[in-house]
Amino acid sequence: MKIYQIISILVIAAMSFTSCEEIIELDLENAEPKLVIEANIDVTNQTATVFLTKSNGFYDDISLNVITDATVNLTLADGSILNLPMVSDGFYAAFGINAAEGDELVMSVVDGDEKVYEATENVPHEVALDSLEFIARTGGFGLGGGDADTTYQVFVHWQDVADKESFYRIRSILNDTLQTGTYSLADDIGFDGTAFSTPLFSFFETGDTVTIQILSIDDGSFRYFSDLSAAQGQGFGSTTPYNPKSNFDNNALGYFGISRTDEETVIMK
Repeated sequence: MKIYQIISILVIAAMSFTSCEEIIELDLENAEPKLVIEANIDVTNQTATVFLTKSNGFYDDISLNVITDATVNLTLADGSILNLPMVSDGFYAAFGINAAEGDELVMSVVDGDEKVYEATENVPHEVALDSLEFIARTGGFGLGGGDADTTYQVFVHWQDVADKESFYRIRSILNDTLQTGTYSLADDIGFDGTAFSTPLFSFFETGDTVTIQILSIDDGSFRYFSDLSAAQGQGFGSTTPYNPKSNFDNNALGYFGISRTDEETVIMK
């Protein structure tokens, strides 16, 4: 079993060289922009969503370059093709998706230059959240940024499904806002069919409304988020930053993920 924790941070690195004789100018080559695909199918809620952007060059303004002229299709297990229309700039969606465990689904994106990108994944099994355990943490480093003297950390408990390869992602919704920067990953390698317990490194305060979600996910998106965790690591043991490996072909960035979700909502008291 591997359990990964990831906490998104903003790292600002500054390098300055002072010389009274010359000014050094760095000639940094801009990389060719690439299509970035964030494609998700939530089988539990029968929704498919795709967000399309283009990557930025080193000297480009840091802004989202959304793609509004793409064609996005989902091929279901029976061979039928469902188009995902654009519902807002760069955001494509469809609802009423019916898929069963083991179904092979293909996500296809055709950009404005008629370049085709595809990814294939299988629908994972269901997962049931057994219980949540909130542990009080008083004082100390990293325990939330609010004014409360006591914050709470959650431990998530669930039972792994036996005789099936399993991958999990755990995340939280705080006061109606999905906490995209903090999540946990786990797989059942070496621990098939056993009871799992893992912490989520999000911290909550009295009065917060907290929803904890456990997602049974496909192996492609699990590997993507595992790579993302490693790429955003810090310290002497961290890796050189790199783009996580995509399960889309044709040199695209991003991922295609399929999930089943169980959740529980509590109000901190």
